[in-house]
Amino acid sequence: MLTGELPVGNVTDIWEYGPVLIVQGSGGGFLFHVFDKRSGEPLCGFVRNGRGPGEAVSLLNAHLGEDGVFTCYDYRARNVLTIHADSMLARGVAAVATERYEMPDCCRAIVPLDGKRLYMNRTVVKNEHTETISRLELKDAGNRVVSRYDTYPAVDREILLRIYGLPPFAVSPDGRRLAVGTLTGGILETFSLERGIEPLATRYLVEPHVNTGEAFAFDEREVNCFVDLFATRDRIYAPYDGELRVKEFFETPVERRPLQFHRIAVFDWDGHALERITTDWNIRAMCVGADGTIYAALYDNLSRVFLGRIVPSEGEEALRR
Repeated sequence: MLTGELPVGNVTDIWEYGPVLIVQGSGGGFLFHVFDKRSGEPLCGFVRNGRGPGEAVSLLNAHLGEDGVFTCYDYRARNVLTIHADSMLARGVAAVATERYEMPDCCRAIVPLDGKRLYMNRTVVKNEHTETISRLELKDAGNRVVSRYDTYPAVDREILLRIYGLPPFAVSPDGRRLAVGTLTGGILETFSLERGIEPLATRYLVEPHVNTGEAFAFDEREVNCFVDLFATRDRIYAPYDGELRVKEFFETPVERRPLQFHRIAVFDWDGHALERITTDWNIRAMCVGADGTIYAALYDNLSRVFLGRIVPSEGEEALRR
């Protein structure tokens, strides 16, 4: 364990950069927090929660490029914020550039890719706002669509509405590949981004069962799978459950709940499962450092969040292909 309980709520992502870990989550008035990756010491925070210069209200997602440029998109204020990580680490404070940036209401994530931007949109329902927008779109610097993909996995439309609201995803560090998973059920898709958006593989690992009635309720067979995805050039890391019935889990008193997202599945870019890593903690978000070390935001049954390193045990079980 690197830290005690973090004063950060709703952690959604984590990155390694040089000697530090950057955590996305609200706390102390900041949306991002920087920690020493060896000692766990908190160093600084950046991007304040607000509507002023260099501040943000509600973020879609954030992206840290290999060049050290940190980009995040504020969908409520319609701004894109850019931070140079090296400058922040040298000065202990982030110089945040804010630029007006319009994005469609159905957009769920934007990833900058070497002069282009990848848009991930929620388009299961086609209406006047989404009829000309595709699920995945690659746009050039002039905001022109240069490639699009508008196909979903072969699942009933009513189920798609539930499982593709905010799906976990990851882009490889070189920007050449994309992985998209599902929290409900276990579907993993991979794409090449080298010559546009081209599907590589779709793996149906856990059948999605959801209650499609008007009132929210868990299906008796509903199982959660991927809570996060992280990508390297040749691997996809996916903290997952895949076994516990969600309804039964939430009906269990908090103090008696079993670990839920405490395993990591490792896949290649063809969607073949290569390895399974088992831990003693629930994982909310994870990343893999330059030396192969796995860092993660961990949580307990009381929703307390910590930072830790995950060291695979010898002889970890390989998953079936």
